[in-house]
Amino acid sequence: MLKKGHEYNLGQITSFLEDSGFNRTNTVREYGEYAIRGDIVDIFSNPSFYPYRLDFFGEEIEKIRYFDQSSQLGLSEVEQIQLNPVAEYVSHMNV
Repeated sequence: MLKKGHEYNLGQITSFLEDSGFNRTNTVREYGEYAIRGDIVDIFSNPSFYPYRLDFFGEEIEKIRYFDQSSQLGLSEVEQIQLNPVAEYVSHMNV
């Protein structure tokens, strides 16, 4: 659970996303993707209909909002989000 006004280490968030099956991209458009651009982190996690945009100030989440993946424009703000793994089990082996 990530909450507005709380501090989080971006490296730990990135590790969680990678370990949970998310793919890093330049622009988030599909479920299971995330992007980091400076102090902004975009994440498209289940069960959300829209992806989330986290605005950081240092390590503090200043704002959490939904955004439209087509226009990339911000929508409504929320106080907290729950990130769920893309898959139940993620394998790091090339099979």
